[in-house]
Amino acid sequence: MAAATDSNDSPVAPASTTPVSLWSRICRWGTWGTFGTIALFAISQPFLWKWEPSLGPALPLMIANSMLIVGVLLLLIWVVLFSRWRRINKAVILIPALGLIGGFIASVRSVDMSGDVGLTFEYKWQPTQEERIAAHKAKLGAAAPNANPESPTTETSDPVLVGTNYSPSIDTSRHSPATPEDSPAYRGANRDGIVIGPPIRTAWDSAPKPLWEQPVGGGYASMAVVADLLVT
Repeated sequence: MAAATDSNDSPVAPASTTPVSLWSRICRWGTWGTFGTIALFAISQPFLWKWEPSLGPALPLMIANSMLIVGVLLLLIWVVLFSRWRRINKAVILIPALGLIGGFIASVRSVDMSGDVGLTFEYKWQPTQEERIAAHKAKLGAAAPNANPESPTTETSDPVLVGTNYSPSIDTSRHSPATPEDSPAYRGANRDGIVIGPPIRTAWDSAPKPLWEQPVGGGYASMAVVADLLVT
């Protein structure tokens, strides 16, 4: 007669001790690093746009643009290296994304920066600066067909003649020296970006009507204003 055996004495299968590969750890660290960095970028946005540095919005805007570019690059790197997706899944994500990025780059004629270091794009379907200037001069010529912009004989404040091909001589003897309310240089007389004078209205129910405009070529320049003279 066989002796009964206690179930507690039956052999137990050893637990799985499959080691985690180094590449699996790298993928895990890459995933945490990628999405942790993007989450940090997103969380910092409200604080970034509430920040009011002495130089104005230029620095927050530059940081935000940098975060956007770095975030997109991190996502693409994660998909290629750390996602551990099948190749077909990677292709479904990467091909449209790279197509959109390539199409956007191909449509841009030039990239410039605004005074606040914001990126501005000129697209290939838009008229060039030279074409805009030529169209504006043609419009001025049609509005004042009897005016001779090459050699005017009198000084005028007519906005139709402003921005034509001549550079009228200005009698500066009738203008007084700069006062504290004037801005004769970049960022003001003291170059501190502080405007002295009556409060400036910043909130409008409707945008004010432009009184004068003049398209110009490329370059960077501020306005120097003294009394009723404006130079740029």
